[in-house]
Amino acid sequence: MKNVVTLCATALALMIPATAQAQNFGADGSYDFQGSVSVIKNLPFPTICQLDVNITVSGSGSAATATPTLSGSPLCNAIDSMSFTAGSFAISANTGVSPTQLTLSGVDIGIPPVGGNPADACLGTLVHELYDGSVPRLIDFTTPLSDVDYVNPGTPNDCKIVGTIEQISGNPTGIFVTP
Repeated sequence: MKNVVTLCATALALMIPATAQAQNFGADGSYDFQGSVSVIKNLPFPTICQLDVNITVSGSGSAATATPTLSGSPLCNAIDSMSFTAGSFAISANTGVSPTQLTLSGVDIGIPPVGGNPADACLGTLVHELYDGSVPRLIDFTTPLSDVDYVNPGTPNDCKIVGTIEQISGNPTGIFVTP
């Protein structure tokens, strides 16, 4: 009987989910990333924009937020004015893959009317990869990983951001993610 109780207790313990571990994003501070990306969504031509992202790590590394902006041309400025309206986005990380995936939730991307195409929009999660073993640190946006879901059923293409940005300020080895 004692063995049956031990066996049942062991089986029950294996069924209980493990307690989630807090993620650590590295040293507190501000880290700026910059680079060229393509913004793709029902536009009649490729749109290359400069993407600047400020990542702020706080709480002894326990929290991180990202503040993205697009610039580089009148169209990029117009897309930026219609996008990222929340300002800063909390970052969550998936360290179970390599490279580490960072996720921003509730990201909105607005596309102004261009060349006879109507205004358009996307809303959802923006996932990208952090190469935290490199100096400078790199953030890579790829498709379909970095696609943001479309909003307008009449234009069913997702918004795509494609390109790599690199760290240009902040401690060059200060930002990293550990489970």
